[in-house]
Amino acid sequence: MAGHPMHIPLHILSDPSFGFLTTMRCAVTMTQVCNIPLLEEHLDRLESVWASYENAMQGSSSFRMRLKSQIQDFVKEQSPADYRLRAVLSTGGQLDLQAVPLPASSPPFATHPDQLGLARYDVLLNPESCTSGKTYEDLYRIKTTRREIYELPLQQTKDLARQAGIAIPFDTIMHWQQPGSTARENDLVSETSFANIAVHVPLGDGSPEWLTPEESDTVPFLSGVMRRHLLERGVLRTGRITVRDFERWVAEGRRVIGMNGLKGVWEANVLSLQM
Repeated sequence: MAGHPMHIPLHILSDPSFGFLTTMRCAVTMTQVCNIPLLEEHLDRLESVWASYENAMQGSSSFRMRLKSQIQDFVKEQSPADYRLRAVLSTGGQLDLQAVPLPASSPPFATHPDQLGLARYDVLLNPESCTSGKTYEDLYRIKTTRREIYELPLQQTKDLARQAGIAIPFDTIMHWQQPGSTARENDLVSETSFANIAVHVPLGDGSPEWLTPEESDTVPFLSGVMRRHLLERGVLRTGRITVRDFERWVAEGRRVIGMNGLKGVWEANVLSLQM
């Protein structure tokens, strides 16, 4: 499959600090057994983004095996612990790895919304709409070291929570203004600052009960490794989620989950400004 050419300006690609990113959970046992959930999906991400950058053909087994071997060799050198493993692929094709121990209180990595004991984090809708033209939209579709496009919405949301006197959220839910509309309620929900999301909206027709935002030209976001994993297993379906529908579903008490390759699946407690 041919790589899809990415549209990121040369001045960003040529920045020495720029790289393509994936973040994994890594557990190293006392016997040096290493468990990295969704490792193959993380490799898919790096292989795909490299093909896009090179505008080349995917499927280079030597490239993929080099990355996999480097990751496996690196984690074998770590002391027994649970780690946040950050992998950055440079535009020169070099892989930089960093392992940071996670707190002992970190919840286990969950792989399904029905799993017992899901971690729970407070989230709040971003007060500002994302709009086309504010930044290069491929930076939303590809995970890179340019994290400021997520840090700003998160800071805006935390500032709003402080002003409203409510709990400071762990994360923010982003939404995109749509062509021909400036009404916030018509915005389409996309993702949080570090995770994909889904809402429990069963149709009763045998289709997947969890609805996750669909990708489109007007809603750019990163389709993360856990989202893809759950889509492939028929746990999620995709569709448009307006802010109006999202707020209504939350008011009805429907479950909302977040998901990514570091934390797995977690329960989202959507805060209200009327608290």
